[in-house]
Amino acid sequence: DTPRRQLGHAEFGRIVDAGLGAGPIEYLDMAIHTFPSPEAPAVAFVEPPTRHRALPAPYEAEIARRTQADSDETAARCGLLDIAGVTVGAAFVGTVASTLVVGDILRLLHDGANYAVIAVDLRAPSAIRAVPNRAPGSYPAPAYTTADLPGSP
Repeated sequence: DTPRRQLGHAEFGRIVDAGLGAGPIEYLDMAIHTFPSPEAPAVAFVEPPTRHRALPAPYEAEIARRTQADSDETAARCGLLDIAGVTVGAAFVGTVASTLVVGDILRLLHDGANYAVIAVDLRAPSAIRAVPNRAPGSYPAPAYTTADLPGSP
């Protein structure tokens, strides 16, 4: 997270950062941080916690059953892939996170709520947690140009 802590030194009007969970359990977790916010990036992105959640017993039992049936353990854990000792999550997690990032910008452009942090666990997506941004700073609409289509005035 060292590069993320450096985001406070960037001179962007708005920063939207998506962080994905790691490992065979947290891979369904994501957190979207926006800056400026009440917490600087150096504070928001501390070292990762050392504790890891355990899967419920029925999930672990199913993984054990599949592993004993000659299935790769990481594949038995819902489509995870182990590359060079690093667990790579299923593609749908990044798809959901990127949708939330684009949605954050669109929400602001349409005078919607401004959030400092949005946290999602895809095991229970209806339990999304969003923290209102109490220090959002100013965010002017980004510059854009219209398309020059043939035959248009």
